[in-house]
Amino acid sequence: NLANWNSASQVVISGEKRAVEETARRLGAKAVFLPVSAPFHSELMLPAEEKLALDLDRVHFADPRFPVINNWQAQKVMRGEDARTGLKRQVSRPVLWHETMEALLADAAIAGFAEIGSGRVLAGLLKRAARDRKRDIQIVNIENLADIEKNP
Repeated sequence: NLANWNSASQVVISGEKRAVEETARRLGAKAVFLPVSAPFHSELMLPAEEKLALDLDRVHFADPRFPVINNWQAQKVMRGEDARTGLKRQVSRPVLWHETMEALLADAAIAGFAEIGSGRVLAGLLKRAARDRKRDIQIVNIENLADIEKNP
């Protein structure tokens, strides 16, 4: 299963280990096996999605104060209920990172981005997408509180 569409030239597949290995072999493309503990973003995660849904359904979701883009549809969300649905669906559905970044880059009013967490993989994918679109953007990486204070 397609788990992540990261860029025009990079996808991630997910599923049972042997099936993923066979698919990579048949495609003959460069394959990097990620050290993950589960087949994330595939229908094999439906039981986990159902468990998460029980917890999320107990929480009140206010309408966001700014648009949130859900990764499983690459669409802006402005209602709390839609944000909740997005959190549920992302467990067993592909992450449309490329489409999400294309939507953000198409909005000329957005000039700055922050990658929150360790690593810079997503920032790198975004930089390439911005270069392809000839967009000049700023990207900061936030790994800890000190980084937030450096990048107000």
